[in-house]
Amino acid sequence: MGNGYGKDKCIVNMQKTEKQKFQYFKRIVGIATGIVVFGVIVYILNFMYVSPDDGAESRVILRDFYEQQGEIDYLYLGSSHVYMDIDPFYLNDMDGGCHFNLATPSQFKNGTFYLLKEADRYNDLSHVYIELYYYSNVKTEYLDSPTERIDLQYYRNWQNTDNMRFSLNKLAYMFSIAGSEKYVDIFFPFSRYRTRLNDWEYVKQNMERKQKIDWQDQYSREYREYRGNGYIYSDHEFADSSRRVLQRTVLKESPLEEDSEKYLRCILDYCEKKSIPVTLFVSPMMDLQLISVEQYDYYVDQIKAIAEEYGVAFYDFNLVKEEYLPIQQGKYFFDVQHLNHLGAELFTPFFGKVVSREIAENEKYFYYSYAEKLRETAPAVYGIYYRNSADVSDGADSKWVMQIASNRDSDMEYRVVLVPENGASYVVQNFSENKTFTISKEEHGVCKIESRKKEAPEEVSLIKIEY
Repeated sequence: MGNGYGKDKCIVNMQKTEKQKFQYFKRIVGIATGIVVFGVIVYILNFMYVSPDDGAESRVILRDFYEQQGEIDYLYLGSSHVYMDIDPFYLNDMDGGCHFNLATPSQFKNGTFYLLKEADRYNDLSHVYIELYYYSNVKTEYLDSPTERIDLQYYRNWQNTDNMRFSLNKLAYMFSIAGSEKYVDIFFPFSRYRTRLNDWEYVKQNMERKQKIDWQDQYSREYREYRGNGYIYSDHEFADSSRRVLQRTVLKESPLEEDSEKYLRCILDYCEKKSIPVTLFVSPMMDLQLISVEQYDYYVDQIKAIAEEYGVAFYDFNLVKEEYLPIQQGKYFFDVQHLNHLGAELFTPFFGKVVSREIAENEKYFYYSYAEKLRETAPAVYGIYYRNSADVSDGADSKWVMQIASNRDSDMEYRVVLVPENGASYVVQNFSENKTFTISKEEHGVCKIESRKKEAPEEVSLIKIEY
């Protein structure tokens, strides 16, 4: 009886174990099925609501990047200043390596760090070049619209994560973008389109566009074309009549944002640990853009100090002497910040020559500071930069404060004439050293600025700018 009872008990226990295993298996299957169903729902909602134009640059560049895994030797990271300014195909021909611009719009330094790690996972990198566009890296307190930049940091980062392959590196990047209050938007792209929830016409158009063959590889922006290896080509030329820019930044000492500096140091530490040579640089912009920043050298000085601390090269190509890089002409620019294909054809060979040499060999090409460049360059008027009136009383907020952008604070005089679209022209000021005037935000037309040196009043230059 004892043996029979023991055998029965063993059978019962085995049945319980089998039942538990079955229940456990059902639970696993249920969870797996739930995850799959949830994933399918998210995929469908993304397909319905996420515009194919959203993050198009990041999408085509990252897809091309993954297709070339294992082939990339030289990596360029940074903002749109990289993918429009540097022609990787010229550099490929120059040294026989594979150069790739893994740059994305307004790439912030956390993005640069995680994209560097992504590239290092798939390639044996010979050199990394980090571009440092000031607007993406300075403290928001120095910007005219801090909230806009904060929102941009979310938006530009998740455009990258949306198009990365799943990995722990991607997850770490996603968690670096923002706190828990933004997790829904970061992890579920369709949720960013809340305002389109019941817009069925929008959904219909979206789905029709996405049903076209290879929509993910399509890139369409006015005057721009994706040419591969992270290079975006443009034949658009910046018009002299458009030489005006909104003043968005006024810098103070040590302007680098804390997170930007933290991730820049993470990048340099990572490259040092992996024995990957690294070079820091800033792409050339129009002097009109930089002179509107005010105290730009504070930014240059801080990056220089970090580069010297780590023993890496840093080149700000805005400090290049005109005789070596005569690029300050509208025909070389897409807008005040980005080069077009002619500019890239001029800049890329010079860039390649500089970064392939020792730092000491390049000193002759550069001014020490932007202030020195302005002093040493012939007197010139670059255009106009403008800002909102600080005085908002009595309707003053309806006026723009206009600043003549010249490389002299004295010894030059200016005459300003406004020619409204509807109305007679009028003189704002006769020849004077004053560079500041105001206009109504409602008024549009042409601003004519005559300039002359005080010691040579007979030599007058004229520029015409639309406003």
